[in-house]
Amino acid sequence: MSKLLKTIATIKTGVYCTLGAEGDAIYLQAADLQPNGVIIPSLKPNLQITGNLQNRLLDTNDIIFMAKGVNNLAYTYNKVQYPYLIPSTAFLIISNLHHSVLPAYLTWYINQPSVTAINLPAMQITHLQAVSILMLLAHLITFNIPNFIIMPA
Repeated sequence: MSKLLKTIATIKTGVYCTLGAEGDAIYLQAADLQPNGVIIPSLKPNLQITGNLQNRLLDTNDIIFMAKGVNNLAYTYNKVQYPYLIPSTAFLIISNLHHSVLPAYLTWYINQPSVTAINLPAMQITHLQAVSILMLLAHLITFNIPNFIIMPA
């Protein structure tokens, strides 16, 4: 079965925030994520959750995609270690994933060499690139979901 990414998920960008010394949430920046997708364990809350920032908190199984720099990989978020996390503009967030698609499968698919290769020409020009939402959608226009990956309704 083939699906358009835009038909099974919501894609939005991270948010720009001014940091404080203390806070309720962690403001996730590109330098806070290790190459294996693990968030640096020593992070401390540095952002006050005010106004619309409540709507920007990640939920378990949201997929964060590094949209700037050379490590353009996707990671599936889990609230266990950091329950209050707000991604910076270095990330695209894929959320509200349709119940029939496992977040781990979509993360795996996005991280395939054929998908990550979309960024190679831009990486040769600059070390700080921005992957637009349209570019991500255009490249993932359709992808196959094997029947054993589909979760029951």
